[in-house]
Amino acid sequence: MAADTRKLPVFATTRDVYAVTLRHAGELLRFAWPWLIALTGVSAALYWSFYPAEREAIAVGATGSDALWLLTLLASTLIGALIAVPWHRRILLGEPQTFGSGIAIDGRKISYAIKAVLLLAAMTMPGLALFVIIPPPASESEYTLQDALWMAAIIVWFAMVVVLSSRLSLILPATAVGDDDVSVSRSWQMTRRNTLRLALVSFLATMLPFLLLYFVLVLVFPSQAQAAIADAASARMSFTIANVITELVALVLGMLYVTFLSLAYRHFAGAMGSRAVAPDAS
Repeated sequence: MAADTRKLPVFATTRDVYAVTLRHAGELLRFAWPWLIALTGVSAALYWSFYPAEREAIAVGATGSDALWLLTLLASTLIGALIAVPWHRRILLGEPQTFGSGIAIDGRKISYAIKAVLLLAAMTMPGLALFVIIPPPASESEYTLQDALWMAAIIVWFAMVVVLSSRLSLILPATAVGDDDVSVSRSWQMTRRNTLRLALVSFLATMLPFLLLYFVLVLVFPSQAQAAIADAASARMSFTIANVITELVALVLGMLYVTFLSLAYRHFAGAMGSRAVAPDAS
């Protein structure tokens, strides 16, 4: 079998994502905490400032303020990139990470952040265009052609996100470890015939914890969970606090995705003889 079609082991990789993350979680928090504080400040300012616009958007039938969603997503992506680079290097190169290496901003982190934002834009912009071209159905009273078009477009967009996130994201760990040979086209080639495997590991290792935590919060702390919705929040402060906590938890759990990308990169790039991949010493 050709090296670029080597199959990613789904359950072994999922197991390793959790094992590696838990093994080095203390070190992760030791170098990431300044950026978690930065995210707290940025998120608090955004949610506090956009609370009136969020309530107004919901009042007229929208799901919320697109500007708030985009800005918080951008902030978490940029700050997450600054944490992700040393985390990739810890996993892939075995480099111990310190407060200094975590807080430093260099060309590698800037390049990683730019690529992460471009990937994010490639996945989100079609969805935003979808909302403009095919507005969500205004009424649930009857099933119309607009409903059918909306559902079909959502399915196509979701499939596109799955494919892009699975096939192109290896450029991120490659950037973190200085492997300039892995371009977008190279990442696509390396992951050929592994789209579903990558998507399944991504779900089991990253999305499943989010879903489980969400259901636990809704069942155990329903009022706090509702406070994250502007229309249901009892006050501006409760809305801000609930969403800041959500952003922090999402960023910390998002490091599972970074671990997944690291292990996937090691699997495919290592199979192709990349000198940027060290043996798994974790």
